Amino acid sequence: MKHVLLQIAILPILLAGVAVAGHGPCSAELDDCLSGMTKQFGTRGWVGIELDRQEDGTLLIERVVPDSPAQAAGIEPGDRITELNGVPYRNADRGALKEAYKAMVAGNTITYTIERAGDELRVEIRLAHLPDTLRAQWIAQHLLEGHSKQAGAKKSTADP
Repeated sequence: MKHVLLQIAILPILLAGVAVAGHGPCSAELDDCLSGMTKQFGTRGWVGIELDRQEDGTLLIERVVPDSPAQAAGIEPGDRITELNGVPYRNADRGALKEAYKAMVAGNTITYTIERAGDELRVEIRLAHLPDTLRAQWIAQHLLEGHSKQAGAKKSTADP
């Protein structure tokens, strides 16, 4: 199982193929990457959860951020997200999930289907804007991890 610190705003970017913190080097130019991430994070909705992707594609909630939309909706650690707006979280449904993520804009309401203690529940969550501190942290971490070798290579060729 691969631990993914998503807090759910970042998942659409992962599915779109942009490298983010902890996911390897980024091939985009630094300015283009920074501009793209700032734009994406400015409109994407935030749920406020930390997840662990399971082998079957579902998402196990490990932590709910205090005062987040997830907490307000009653999401709990240990819940397993099985669907987003009726689209299953299965590895074979990546294309459909990309479409479902288009609705994840701050101010919109999404519906998660979750499993909790053997029961299936549908939970509506009104998405918030990604907090500025979290956005800055994710962008900084990506720039350090995804561009450090790229920046080092450019610097070494520019220095005599």
